Amino acid sequence: MSSSIVSSIVGIFVGIIGTLLTIFLTPRLQHHFWGKQRLSEIRLNAIKDMNSLLADFLTHYIDNSKFRPNNDFFASFMAASANIEALFSRKTFGVFKELEVMVGPNLGPAKGAVDKVVQARDRALHALYEEAIG
Repeated sequence: MSSSIVSSIVGIFVGIIGTLLTIFLTPRLQHHFWGKQRLSEIRLNAIKDMNSLLADFLTHYIDNSKFRPNNDFFASFMAASANIEALFSRKTFGVFKELEVMVGPNLGPAKGAVDKVVQARDRALHALYEEAIG
């Protein structure tokens, strides 16, 4: 065989292999990156929900130190907390947990220390956003 025929056959073979690799790998790579993007979006929504609940809680508590949220608030807070636990690492959830216990129905905000709650919120949000978007 002449070298031009061999190089043509090799070229066709390489083309076929390249096409097959593209067909099989592209969807898997797209799914991988889509999954990471979707996880980030879901994490950001969980952070947004939790931040809204905390803002509502702190606003009412600053106005009235005897403020006690209703059961609907605590149900929403527990649901948001469960999302945080499911979507983030144990380490990040541990930082969040320090805040969560300050808002719990039996504890009140750090026994009246709103500044401690705000500091814990800031630490938790920093850790959550760091893990969600880097």
